Amino acid sequence: IAMPDGRGTDFCAALRKHRRTKYIPVIFCSGFARETVPELDTLPYVAYLEKPVSAAALKRTVYRELGLPVAP
Repeated sequence: IAMPDGRGTDFCAALRKHRRTKYIPVIFCSGFARETVPELDTLPYVAYLEKPVSAAALKRTVYRELGLPVAP
């Protein structure tokens, strides 16, 4: 999705091509609705959060992906 020097989808695809970065979990935070980004269907990402994203929602998502407990 939009980044200053490219697209997040291209960055995610590039991460997957390298042995040392292929398992890094990717969380997209975007102002675009998920349905408007069809190339995401081919990428292995763990979450897609639409802006505005609350700090609590982002924290829950990151903690979940790291396998950490999240306080209610």
